[in-house]
Amino acid sequence: MRTLAFLLTAAVACCSAQTWSGDLIDPGCFATEQHNVPPTDTMTSVDQDVNAEIRYCTAKAKTKSFALILPDNTVLPFDAAGNAKAAGFVRTHRRKEPLRVTVTGARTGQLLAVQSIVMNAPARDAADTAPRATASPRP
Repeated sequence: MRTLAFLLTAAVACCSAQTWSGDLIDPGCFATEQHNVPPTDTMTSVDQDVNAEIRYCTAKAKTKSFALILPDNTVLPFDAAGNAKAAGFVRTHRRKEPLRVTVTGARTGQLLAVQSIVMNAPARDAADTAPRATASPRP
């Protein structure tokens, strides 16, 4: 009976893994950049350049916590084990431009439990390098 329960649990864990592609970032830096606007600015959604924020906040060798930002600008922060895997990944793939990666794992609440991180192939055409969606202007 215990063996059956174990196998069912393993099957659920195996099948619940998902894959996401995006840029590996420092979530603390990104959150700061998202809120870094003058207090008198009433059109903050127009002034944001998410691509510049991603480039500025790309994960570096000294980054301690990591997140994946998806093309729709959803930020998926990593759990502690995922942060350790991402730190090792960043150390082996030292680059100045954003790290475009594919992450396999499972969402546990707000965090992403990372199983693997793989570097994406370079963009081949204009559709792959199109700018990200930005917030729409207010009416």
